[in-house]
Amino acid sequence: MSGIVSPSMASTVLMPSQVSKLFIALSQAAGLPGSCCTACATHATHALAAGVPITVVANWLGHSRSSFTADTYTRVLP
Repeated sequence: MSGIVSPSMASTVLMPSQVSKLFIALSQAAGLPGSCCTACATHATHALAAGVPITVVANWLGHSRSSFTADTYTRVLP
């Protein structure tokens, strides 16, 4: 079964679409803008700024090439 991202508290699986819907609902309830993509990009940018190796961040994001991660995120870093 591919695409499973996390077990739920009820011992079932959460699919990516369920996680996205839950994230959006919780963000809106908290009065925060953004989406899962915004959260991932923010996390990646902060991780790289903190010195996490590009290959580790690429793996976290599911990028097949760390060069894609570098091209996407390092331009926003000093």
